[in-house]
Amino acid sequence: MLNHMGLLKTLLRRGAGIFAMAGLTLLLICVAAGASGMEERILRGKMNHARMGYAMGLADQVNAGQLKLEEVEEMLQAYDGEAIESYGLDRP
Repeated sequence: MLNHMGLLKTLLRRGAGIFAMAGLTLLLICVAAGASGMEERILRGKMNHARMGYAMGLADQVNAGQLKLEEVEEMLQAYDGEAIESYGLDRP
């Protein structure tokens, strides 16, 4: 019975150490990813993907005669400004 308590103590100690090391590793990965600007690149990619869909919708409206081609660039610039603000890319 005494041997089992020692084994249990050792397993708990090692398990806690592994858990702490995994937590620390995850924390360091998150800090490194944030410092590298990866989050901003991901957000800009999402923004560009959404912009492409919006531009395709505008192109359909131009083809249908609902919009003039000159209006599209202005609308895309307004969309870009709103997207940058909504994703928080205008702030450090």
